[in-house]
Amino acid sequence: MRTLLLSGLVTLHLAGTALVVYLLLPVDLKSEARKLMQASLTGDTGTMYRYCANHERKAGGLTEEKWNRVYNEVVRPRLQPLEVKSIADPWGDSGPSGQAGVDAELIDDRGRVYGWSVQLNSSDHGPAMLLMDMVTQTWTIEYIRVHGSAPSDVKSFFQAGPDGLAKDRPLLESIGLTGKVGTDPESPVKTWDELEQFYRNMIASADSEE
Repeated sequence: MRTLLLSGLVTLHLAGTALVVYLLLPVDLKSEARKLMQASLTGDTGTMYRYCANHERKAGGLTEEKWNRVYNEVVRPRLQPLEVKSIADPWGDSGPSGQAGVDAELIDDRGRVYGWSVQLNSSDHGPAMLLMDMVTQTWTIEYIRVHGSAPSDVKSFFQAGPDGLAKDRPLLESIGLTGKVGTDPESPVKTWDELEQFYRNMIASADSEE
């Protein structure tokens, strides 16, 4: 009995040591960004959600179930008709701090090219991305599909925002999402009205500079 007890204690000690060593290993952000890009293109919502920023989960209310719906009902329908043209090598800092990402080009059957990217930032909770940024990227994709080309200036780039939001807002609200968080964990959530106003302000600013 004593031998079994000692054996169990040794096993627990070794397991604990292995866990500590694992947690202390540096995170290769470039490698993680590559995994996230692959997940975003294959529809692996579980892997995507693993990288969801902590404040997007809490303040933004983005649960894994909600993200599964957002991806499959908002993001996937806009990516599905496209094929991967190229995926660039990861950029950024591969160490335990900083940020890294991967950029890809997607192409439709008419030869139009669309940008698609993921970006991870290191955080206290591991590599993190605002997953709802994928939604705003699809608004640019929608803009290209409607207008036939990518936004050519600041004004048209921001116009993709309110256009996309107007189309997706009813669905996002039905899923239970009332706004979008920013990159700063301390900043408040922007409601959809506030996000639309942000885009409108940027458009007005571009107008005044013309």
